[in-house]
Amino acid sequence: MSNIIFETDLMRYELLHNGEISGIYDKRSGQNYIDPASPVYFAEIYHERAFIERTIHGNPAKKYTYIAGPLESTGAAAEHPESLAQDGDVLHVVFASGTVDFRVTCMADYLIFELIGKLPENIYSMTVSRALLKPFGDEDNDFCVTVHSMNINTKPHYYCSPLEHAVGVELFTAIDATAAKFALIAATKAALTDRIRGLVPYLDPERMIVSSKGGAFAAEHEGSNLSYTIILDIDDLQKELSLYNRYHINQIDFHQSGAFRQGDMRFFDKYHNDPAEFRKLVAEPLKAAGKVVSLHTYAQMIAVADTNTLSDPEAQKDLKVIESFTLADDVSETFDHLKLTEDISHVQTSGLFRNYHSPYLLAEQEIMRFEVGADGFCVERGLFGTKASAHPAGTKVHHLEQMFNQLSPVPGSELFFRIARYTAQACNEGGFGMIYFDALDSLGLLSPEYAWHYAAAFILEVLRHCDEVPYMEYSIMFPLLWHARSRMGAWDMPHRGYKYFVDCHQDFNQSGVHTYALPQMLGWFNFYPCTGSEQYPGKENRILHHDDVDLIGSRALAWNNSMASSYHSMDKFPKLVRNMERFAEYEHLRITNYFDESILAQMRNDGEYALEKTDDMSFRIRRMHYSKAKLCPAYNQLSVSASNPFAPQKPFLRLEGLYSIGDRAVSLTGKVNGDGTRLEKPVDLSATPCIRIKVTGNGTSDRLLVSLRSERHFADTIANYVIPCNFEGQKEFIFAENCNGDFRDSDFDGKEPCYFSEYMKLTDYEMMQEIRLYRHGNCKGVSVDEITMFDCRDIPVMNPCVRIGDQTLQFECALHASDYIEYQEGKAILYDIYGNGREVSVNGNLPEVSGTFEAELTADNAEPYRAEITFGFKGDVLR
Repeated sequence: MSNIIFETDLMRYELLHNGEISGIYDKRSGQNYIDPASPVYFAEIYHERAFIERTIHGNPAKKYTYIAGPLESTGAAAEHPESLAQDGDVLHVVFASGTVDFRVTCMADYLIFELIGKLPENIYSMTVSRALLKPFGDEDNDFCVTVHSMNINTKPHYYCSPLEHAVGVELFTAIDATAAKFALIAATKAALTDRIRGLVPYLDPERMIVSSKGGAFAAEHEGSNLSYTIILDIDDLQKELSLYNRYHINQIDFHQSGAFRQGDMRFFDKYHNDPAEFRKLVAEPLKAAGKVVSLHTYAQMIAVADTNTLSDPEAQKDLKVIESFTLADDVSETFDHLKLTEDISHVQTSGLFRNYHSPYLLAEQEIMRFEVGADGFCVERGLFGTKASAHPAGTKVHHLEQMFNQLSPVPGSELFFRIARYTAQACNEGGFGMIYFDALDSLGLLSPEYAWHYAAAFILEVLRHCDEVPYMEYSIMFPLLWHARSRMGAWDMPHRGYKYFVDCHQDFNQSGVHTYALPQMLGWFNFYPCTGSEQYPGKENRILHHDDVDLIGSRALAWNNSMASSYHSMDKFPKLVRNMERFAEYEHLRITNYFDESILAQMRNDGEYALEKTDDMSFRIRRMHYSKAKLCPAYNQLSVSASNPFAPQKPFLRLEGLYSIGDRAVSLTGKVNGDGTRLEKPVDLSATPCIRIKVTGNGTSDRLLVSLRSERHFADTIANYVIPCNFEGQKEFIFAENCNGDFRDSDFDGKEPCYFSEYMKLTDYEMMQEIRLYRHGNCKGVSVDEITMFDCRDIPVMNPCVRIGDQTLQFECALHASDYIEYQEGKAILYDIYGNGREVSVNGNLPEVSGTFEAELTADNAEPYRAEITFGFKGDVLR
């Protein structure tokens, strides 16, 4: 009996009658991309959940943002087909559980598989064509094949790209699989995006996401690669517009809770509650100035300010509930205490941004705020447009679910889709050209099993009701969503470790299977994170210096990446103005294609570069190198080894004041063995966030990473401290700021990247729960002997003096914590945390150096000060 064969111009897809896929062939070369040593079945049935999405975001242990295959197996047993048979264009797949039929359409570039009828009853799911293939070649003319779902009820396990060299979908009985449909696209690598576009006429836009500005079409549109800013609203349009033009910001994101509220998308009184008024006053003038106006929503979520929705009895039926309780007694409209028949000792409320336990209850048609009391709920009555009412004993009281401090609709409910329609209406009437669906990742956090489907269903409902196709971005990236996404790369803003963070972000953009064919960005970014308030400014929000901006700008320029930036508090922070102006130079050269590809190609590596303006007002790119280290002479950290890889020269120097430990001490732990320890109970270190670590070294180049962790949120917050082991005996190390971003994760065995936790979040010292140890080298004989926490103290460095060889350079000033001195060519400027600068007197000079050299810091201090020193050097100009 001959095999069953389906063909396109480039591909032969061959099945055995026992149900196996025997080959996916490149017809030109005859190569089979199926490994014959590992049998793959055309279809498999599962009676329980078989796969869990794996995240490809920066923290692999968390279900956070971008989702991709191969999926994690749950270990569920697969039911294999008993036989396959072909009858014309119909493929019969026979299982013990029943027969499944597919109509197969062979076209020049596509094989289209469409389910006829329904899946067998009493199964969980069925996978179809789930095959991992041999890697494709890297040349434009090399063969590739990818999977394209043709409706949102068909779950692709992989992105529509050649980068995962895998195909396959999954169908579910809980998600109506009737008429499930997908295509295998066979093409050369160079032609694949054209072939993806060519499938659009065969898609039903009522059943599948179709966008002329997303996926394979995204790069065709200039708006997909514009840099933007996120704001709440505009008070002075002309003033704002002048800033946008000055900084080359060409897209304006209006964030929910500013001009409009999330949920019913009602615009506020300033616009007479009317999006058309916003369009006249704001959107049209911005569009006339060449700007794209964006609606930055929280996707399907409902703000507590949306009293129209929350007071609507029909909408209330679709609010997502964590659990329900029963009133034990009658309650009048004035009672502020509810007694329940069930145990409520486990019930939580939370004001945390990433926690699903809301502080709200729904009883009949009344919403209340509550706290858990000794014998019931203590409540505030009649919230969000609802009325305090009497409720009889036996009434069900529902604990409502939230995320990002907003309430959740039941996925797939009428309320869920109503919010999608409100979003489209606001887009149409408000004159918006783009929608950012922030908080769409709440579906993955709250309803992970079918989040892939509901996220796509929400986007599809918006597209159905938009008059014009908008640009789209979202905070989650299931494979189905790729088809409407206009660009990739939005990460939350870092607070520290900027250079390494940007390089990790860029590597992620370039290597991600989800980024295929999409323009990319390096935002979101605050160009002076110290604008954020904190008890010790500059401790957690580290200062963003000019060389950080140069690295960000040069990476964006080299890879043609757009940027989303924040520029609030410019009047207060002169440093923010300078940083924005510096980055704007790079952005202007990017959007005008100033540099040749030969220059940009040289910049696409791990080196550092800086933009220079020449005497004739043209621009060039110069190689740069920076060395930095922390010094604490009172703890025998007297000198630093630095290097200049270029020609001999006098270095640029930056000296930053750091916080020191105070007098209040709290012992955290004694000796820490093995890979770490978990504390008996969470410890509040918010008043003592500085750390002293006593370590026994081994006199080698080994290093130890001490990591304090809090698990209060969905994503941990982590404070890392790097200890060199190049000493014998015991030594003390103190840190006020953490070392997040001062090292590469791969330097330490077992250390996984956790970008959100380590770079984007301020450390949560209130509930420290764990200490972990990671090692570089074998660390034989190295031990952590004691960890003590202290309060913070600003001990100024008095008249700091830097010595290199036999030359010294002394600054006549007091260098406070988070102040910094920048010195070059005989001139020293002392800056405060805001970026206000004044020139200070200097005595002495620095020598020309090359190769490796030693630098020492001294000061007129009796107390144990701390500082960080940075040396910078110029290399050759790129040509």
